[in-house]
Amino acid sequence: MLQLFTGIVVSIFCVCIHAAITTIVVHAAHGAAGCFKSNSGLLLIATMIVTVTVLMLAHISEVVVWAVAYNLVGAAPEDADGLYFALSITPRLAMATSFP
Repeated sequence: MLQLFTGIVVSIFCVCIHAAITTIVVHAAHGAAGCFKSNSGLLLIATMIVTVTVLMLAHISEVVVWAVAYNLVGAAPEDADGLYFALSITPRLAMATSFP
């Protein structure tokens, strides 16, 4: 039961990180759109590059949160680093939940 509770708490914390960063990105994008009245494709490209970079950093921070949780509860194998374990298991979990 403790494992389930820990997983739920860490998942909610990661959702909060993702929601906060996404909100910041959306507000920044709206602000940038208001400053530049151009319909330039370059503005869209620049916006996408910044957005993807910031969201990638958010995902990395979520993996770090999972790594800390794995280390705290001893879920990572003894010979593995928590961060390495989190980085190796996260893509597999994402793929497993993406398909019916």
